[in-house]
Amino acid sequence: LNGVSTLDILLIQRHILGITFLNSPYKMIAADINNDKEISSIDLIELRKLILGIYHRLPENPSWKGIDAKQELDINNPWLYRDFLNVNNFDTNINDADFVGVKVGDVNQSAETTGINASGFTEKLNSINVIYENREVKAGEVFEVQLKALADGIYGYQFAMNLNNLELIDVNGPGIEEGSFAVIDNNLGFSVTPGHPINNNEIMCRLLLRAGKNGWISESVKFNSSIANAEAYIGEDLNVVDLQLSNEHLVNPVFSLYQNQPNPFKEYTDIRFVLEKDESVKMVFTDISGKVVSRMTIDGKAGMNEFRLNRSEFNLKGSGMIYYKLITENHSEVKHMILIE
Repeated sequence: LNGVSTLDILLIQRHILGITFLNSPYKMIAADINNDKEISSIDLIELRKLILGIYHRLPENPSWKGIDAKQELDINNPWLYRDFLNVNNFDTNINDADFVGVKVGDVNQSAETTGINASGFTEKLNSINVIYENREVKAGEVFEVQLKALADGIYGYQFAMNLNNLELIDVNGPGIEEGSFAVIDNNLGFSVTPGHPINNNEIMCRLLLRAGKNGWISESVKFNSSIANAEAYIGEDLNVVDLQLSNEHLVNPVFSLYQNQPNPFKEYTDIRFVLEKDESVKMVFTDISGKVVSRMTIDGKAGMNEFRLNRSEFNLKGSGMIYYKLITENHSEVKHMILIE
């Protein structure tokens, strides 16, 4: 991970999308994470696994490559590189057998090496606060933590936190997909590139958690460096800033609908959602053809809500996919669940 971070994922992503191309053949070689002589979305997936600790080393590539320094590489086709030297005569001194070191995954050339100054070292300009609402929770209580960053133009971020005395139930937010986070040895790590910038006081991510004991949220929710350093990438220039977790500011709940648990389900499943205020909401269930198979009205409260849905609520036989839509005065959201025999 020397020199490797979510910033490199962002830079590779921009190259693939044609926004900003990598401007040297050595950077392109560094971006070829799976060693297949091309740069694609597979490289993003593989590099993210390394950052999140799913991989301890890249399965198809060494950490460093030595490229023949005499070779003139073409940025239009850098894949003709030689990572070896042929020496035919050992009778005289060999003074020009040189290599250019390429750190795989480090496309902004920020890796630090012993005795050599890293020319592309990424300087962190400052730090920004990530805020959440701190309160007391009871053992067994399911609660939501909404993380918001106090900065504009966040194009990506990474951080890790310990899950001591907490059970992770669900995660969502802009750009957060199954491969964007991982739980390793009771530590939760994130490496996220939303696609669109997150702005001041917008939600970065929502964590749905179950408390293992009575106490304050701040006693358990803390950043650490177990998986990834807490940092974000700001503005078009992707300036690197540290993330500082703070509970000094209170934030209001923001509407969200969570994936039902368990899913798939046989007899029952639990559905959770967050409301901005106390209000009556509608839940509509349809099959894949769009036919309504059930509907209900729920008296919701501001913050986290939860209800249990029994199989008997549906006028269905057998198994299949069901869509559920939550409708409030100002919002609506749809997810799907799977009913099995």
